[in-house]
Amino acid sequence: MRRIQQSKRFSQATISKNHIYLTGQVAIDNPNGTIGEQTMEVLNRIDTLLNEAETDKKAILIANIWLRDMMDYDEMNKIWDNWIIDGYAPARACVQSVLVSSFKVEISVVAEAP
Repeated sequence: MRRIQQSKRFSQATISKNHIYLTGQVAIDNPNGTIGEQTMEVLNRIDTLLNEAETDKKAILIANIWLRDMMDYDEMNKIWDNWIIDGYAPARACVQSVLVSSFKVEISVVAEAP
């Protein structure tokens, strides 16, 4: 097992024999941004972590998305739809949830390890 960007409390990603588990990613650099800005940052963070794990978004098996407000669903999906590669859409769940601070979106993924 390998851990990426580990702190005392948690790792940003944990790689097992077959899977990569990413912790929920939020817009740390832009906590007051729009839903579109926050979604872009979160997806870029996911890209970076998957790259560090020696893979990419084509390997994502499932994504779990938490929105502060389901009224942001369509706007978040515009960014998501442009990010996902045709033919590689993962299984996905999206729910409304109370999020920490002013975060509007949090996304966690599980991907196949290389």
